Amino acid sequence: MRSIGAIISSWGINVAIAMVALRTNLLRSILTTLGVMIGVMAVILAVAVGAGAKVTVEESIGALGSNMAIVIPVPENDGGRRTNERGRLTERDARAILRRVNGVRGIAPQLRLTAQLVVSGRNATTSSIGITPDYSVVTNILTETGRFITDADVRTGARVVVLGPTVAEKLFGESDPLGETVRINQIPFTIVGILESKGSSFGSDNDDIALVPLTTARSRLNTAGSLGPDDLQVLF
Repeated sequence: MRSIGAIISSWGINVAIAMVALRTNLLRSILTTLGVMIGVMAVILAVAVGAGAKVTVEESIGALGSNMAIVIPVPENDGGRRTNERGRLTERDARAILRRVNGVRGIAPQLRLTAQLVVSGRNATTSSIGITPDYSVVTNILTETGRFITDADVRTGARVVVLGPTVAEKLFGESDPLGETVRINQIPFTIVGILESKGSSFGSDNDDIALVPLTTARSRLNTAGSLGPDDLQVLF
């Protein structure tokens, strides 16, 4: 077996040879070292960006509801020919899905309209969504202050609204809007709640919404009359 001294001497000779080679080809050595460093940094950066993107997507999905499916109406087809240009989704369809599809724990029927909200000289254009109380469960959204839409609100077609933080700030600034009246498409509504902030996802501001009872949206805000008494635009 080689002695420790011989091993150390051999290592010393190898290091000396390496140093001579580096000095002889200094520029090539620098470029090689720089290339290795850039390669390693590129790999680390790619991994970091990928991990960050994964977290962002997971947060965006979580904000919308991680175990949620979206149902929208599509035009019917008859041998490749459209027979209904708008397509149709109804509350009866929603009840049938809840009753017959295994694993469905809740449904959130919706009517979505673009509405203008006005109060004390301020105005904001936002997405007004007609909902039922299950919207809170399905989308994992809660109120920061006040209350959410109730079954009684839906049953009576109450003119109440729950605002997202973005809309509330546009209309009231730092003031407390609970109990105040806001006109939605010129119809007065009482503000009963302010939602918790959900931030943005996929480039959309989740806080820029106004929630009203489904029946109220159908009877009061469906000014074009394009929807039937049982029609929906989307179902979560």
